[in-house]
Amino acid sequence: MNMQEYQNFFLQISLLYAQDPTTKADIDATNLIKTYFHADTVAIFFQDLEGHHHYSIAGSPYTIALSQHQWDEIITTACRKTENKPYLFGPYHIPLFEKALPYCVSLRFYASASALGYLLLGREYAPWSEEELTLLTQVAQLIAPIVHNRVQRLLAEYRAKQVTEEIQAKEYRLRTLLETAPMLIYTATPDDRIITINHFGIHLLGLTKKEDILNHHFAEFFYNPSDREYELRRLEKEGMLRNYEIILKGKNEIPIYAVEFLSVLKDKRGNSIEHQGIIHDITERIL
Repeated sequence: MNMQEYQNFFLQISLLYAQDPTTKADIDATNLIKTYFHADTVAIFFQDLEGHHHYSIAGSPYTIALSQHQWDEIITTACRKTENKPYLFGPYHIPLFEKALPYCVSLRFYASASALGYLLLGREYAPWSEEELTLLTQVAQLIAPIVHNRVQRLLAEYRAKQVTEEIQAKEYRLRTLLETAPMLIYTATPDDRIITINHFGIHLLGLTKKEDILNHHFAEFFYNPSDREYELRRLEKEGMLRNYEIILKGKNEIPIYAVEFLSVLKDKRGNSIEHQGIIHDITERIL
């Protein structure tokens, strides 16, 4: 490779990785490296953030998955940890390549606690020269910081995804707990219009669907609506009510004796955001 070819190559591979932060850049890089180094094949092997193993090979438009066994065999045989120095070996049969190649070289271009990457070249006609090995080392050094930035970005996205999934899982568990709890659980606006209510609460009030309750004033479901107004005045004054005795109105206006834990959620300025209530039916104890 003369000086002009050398400069063109490094310009192309720099632009390739700069313009495409995805693993598709690896696919394009294998084709470019194959051309400039007159290799029969080139492959990039890597371990992603979730511990899965893949590789890109010149001529293939896709990233290919590897089993743990295949990855271990490649690392042991072809991609030994040589601290970013070229490792010469062969003959070796690169996965998906038709035949074993006598002259192979690999080097690690990225390694961290969360990801790992190797570059592997193979050819049949001649050993790798010292000049080529030096250039390959420079290629790895060029790619490494770009891949590092990609891995850090993906790691941030991966962690954000994990946090989102954990939050969603907690929300699901909480929602399941609330929906299956044997008590009426609800939230309401500051003017006491019902925002949410669980299935037990719908059944307790003698109704069949949430639409019959949502956006209604809670006082509508009290046996004596004025009792709710008094309760809310107590809530405003005391901030929280425990075991507050109430009488709700069930199916066919049958009275439901209950006790309520009622609190008010406020913002940083002290303004009410919503009422949060848990109501236990104690009718059987009363009658």
